[in-house]
Amino acid sequence: MNGHVDVVSALLGAEANIEVPDNAGHTPLHIAAINGRIGVVRELLRTVAGRPAANIEARDNDGFTPLHVAAIKGHVDVVRELLRTDAGRLAANIEAQDNNKKYTPLHVAAIKGHVRVVRELLRTDADRPAANIDAPDGVGRTPLHAAAANGQAETVRCLLGCGANTKAKDDAGKTPLLAFQSRRADIVSRLSGRRK
Repeated sequence: MNGHVDVVSALLGAEANIEVPDNAGHTPLHIAAINGRIGVVRELLRTVAGRPAANIEARDNDGFTPLHVAAIKGHVDVVRELLRTDAGRLAANIEAQDNNKKYTPLHVAAIKGHVRVVRELLRTDADRPAANIDAPDGVGRTPLHAAAANGQAETVRCLLGCGANTKAKDDAGKTPLLAFQSRRADIVSRLSGRRK
């Protein structure tokens, strides 16, 4: 999908199946989200003449939704579109977890250092709640643990500014500071300067 909305629209008009996955389990919506093709994402999410919209909660082989893959790639416009409620369409599940590590979209955005996506996931508006800033993954690590572990200083600052709990403990009993103090000195300094 190279972002050619007219081609996608024509295929959908000819009743192409929008839920057939590739070998990785990616549906056309996943692929559009991965590639940041906002126009194609919008077209796939439209309900037209009885044709249902693409499944916004489709899972690939690893359990990632289109929202996860857009967050991984840092496509904030696609993330925003997937979270939008429109004409009765439900927004993507902001707390969905993958099959393996139980990462939410906020975890993967924090790991990758996509601060704009982190901010979008934490934004609240009248139609949707913000992501749970302290959601645990499969081993109890929060997005703050994930950002610190991956050296994402700007993301750590963003999460702290939004109220992330610096004393949250993972399943091993470690806080973000204790678990990752061997990481970049600027993150350690930032975490130790803020107490909750």
